[in-house]
Amino acid sequence: MEVNFLRYIPNIANIIYNKNKEFQLAPLPHLRKINLASVIIGNGMTDNYVQMASIPEYVCEGPYPLYNDPKARNVLLCVARCRHARGSSRVAAISPPD
Repeated sequence: MEVNFLRYIPNIANIIYNKNKEFQLAPLPHLRKINLASVIIGNGMTDNYVQMASIPEYVCEGPYPLYNDPKARNVLLCVARCRHARGSSRVAAISPPD
């Protein structure tokens, strides 16, 4: 049985973070604050098919786009064509750039 900790680690960290905030407001003598500064996931790959195909979209159109070059943005069209050629129903095709 394979256990995918990558799905649990962020949720556990979120619970610790929120419980620490509650603890600051109403400390309980039988509980201790857990000093959580950060959480690092070494390999965040959970579904290569989805994640690798989403990289060009994120890099070109994400919240902090790295590429504004129209030639680099053509990669988005390539990803959409590959998905179409594979008959992908798992992931909606990326819309081509304007």
